[in-house]
Amino acid sequence: MEPRVLISLLKRKGWLLLLTFLFTVGATAVFTLRQPIVYESKTTFVAKLNPALIGDRNLMNAIDILGRRTEIVTTYAEVIKSRWVKDAAAETLDLLPQQKEGLAIDSRVIAGTTIIELTVRGNDPAVARDYARAVREATFTYVDNLYEMYELAVLDEAEFARPVKTNLLVNLIVAAAASIILGSGLVLLSEYISQYQSGSA
Repeated sequence: MEPRVLISLLKRKGWLLLLTFLFTVGATAVFTLRQPIVYESKTTFVAKLNPALIGDRNLMNAIDILGRRTEIVTTYAEVIKSRWVKDAAAETLDLLPQQKEGLAIDSRVIAGTTIIELTVRGNDPAVARDYARAVREATFTYVDNLYEMYELAVLDEAEFARPVKTNLLVNLIVAAAASIILGSGLVLLSEYISQYQSGSA
């Protein structure tokens, strides 16, 4: 179909485009705004060499471990997300099943450092903060026996969780773009059906 013919067709059936736009954007806005508020709490800790275990005899071992620090710290970050740590933290706080379902954790190693950032999201700000702290303690307990030359230390304590901003604007932009594509397709489909019915008559 030629561009000018397509443009003419879209102008003639612009009501279908508008209807699709209003429905898609409106539904997206309602869905986004009705989502429960999510709160986020963060804590960071650093992996460092254990000074109590570094002597002349262990110096070479310490140097070797320093060379493997990326591997070690990445292992710690994965331990944080393990089922064992999550269950241990939930048991410490005596969380109800519905409270556990509303919690999500993530961890990442800050590039070029041995700093690990733990993020907890949940529907209750106090629970999210307490869970972040409990996950941290469970992680410390587990990794104590992994690499004795390394130890974890708190860098920033988890604070009262803050609400996470919704992606309303982004969602509306995506919905608007999708509505244009969908609406154009409906216009072409309706025109095809009209021509087919006219040809059959």
